[in-house]
Formats: sequence, structure tokens, C-alpha cells
Amino acid sequence: MIKLFVFDMGGVVVGETGFDKKLANYLGVEGRIFHDDKEVEKAIWSHMEGKIDENQFWDVFSEVNGSFVESKNSLLGKFFNPSFNEGTVKLIKDLKSRGNRVVCGTNVIDAHYKIHMLKGQYDIFDKVYASHLMHIIKPNIDFYRYICEKEKIDSSNVFFTDDREENILTAREYGLNAEVFMDAEQIRNYLKINNIFA
Repeated sequence: MIKLFVFDMGGVVVGETGFDKKLANYLGVEGRIFHDDKEVEKAIWSHMEGKIDENQFWDVFSEVNGSFVESKNSLLGKFFNPSFNEGTVKLIKDLKSRGNRVVCGTNVIDAHYKIHMLKGQYDIFDKVYASHLMHIIKPNIDFYRYICEKEKIDSSNVFFTDDREENILTAREYGLNAEVFMDAEQIRNYLKINNIFA
């Protein structure tokens, strides 16, 4: 029996904002800010895991790109303006209206976490499990173990959805009922078909 619902944030509860492309243009960099260089990609994951701060991330970025980037006003949040996927919000509210506990399990950097907080976008959840505060990132199986331990629940009693397949695969490996998120209606139908939510 499912007693806990865990939703990813970006690409599930809120839509993609394209902030990385805007940031690349702002910095005069071609391509993708975070994924075109292995060292930069490693640094953003370390920042998402709370192992380095934003200034340390930009130090790596500057070294790789041969240019100085100053981050006095949280440059990573400069173009981040997430908006709700209303279908997902409605599903979460419907689940909660029937007495279900719904939490957020998200890989997130500090600047984006603060913006979500300011916008009240985490308010729909009973609790938020954020990677930079947990010091664990998906798809690490310990991410799901951490949530289950904190919630004092067996993994078989948890439903999890995320838009990244690798996160779903490790969640299933740990024993969660998990489904890749395509859209809210698809998840709602999945829950109905599997007699998780009428």
C-alpha cells in the first residue's frame, strides 16, 4: 500500500525555464553552460550535492573557459524563473486532499532552492528533500534510502516520479514504485491503473 508520494521538482512540478541558455548568452559562451565540459559538469553536480559553493563552481568554470566570472549576486539564479505545471499541482493537491503525504525529492542548487522558496513553490509539499542539504544526489540509491529513513517508511510503500529515467531505475532498484514522468495525466492514469489512486 502506497503511504508516501515523492515528486521531483524541475520538469515535473515546475517547467523548464531555459535559464542555462540565457546564462550562456549573458556570459558570451557558446553551447551549454553545464554539460559541454566534463570538469564544469562535475563541478555543478558537486554544487548540487552541497560539496562546493557557487563561487567555487564559478572558479572551476572560469579556469576551464579561461575567463573570470564574478558571482556576487547569485549568477546561477539570475535567469531562473520557474512556473508551475498546473496539472501536476492539481494531482498533488488531489492526493493530499485524500489524506496522502506528498514530499519533494529534488536535485537542486542553492540559488534555485531559494527562488523556489521565495515563490512559495515548495508550499504544496509536506516536506522537501533537497540534494544540496542532504549532500546526496539522484541517481545515487542513498538518495531514496535517506528519504525512506527520514519518513520511517518501507520503500515498497513509496511512489516516486521523476522526468529522468536513470533516477527512476535506481529508485526501483531500492524498491520504490516509480514511473518516469511525461505529464501529469499520464501519472494520474498510472496511479489509477495500478490501484494506487482512484
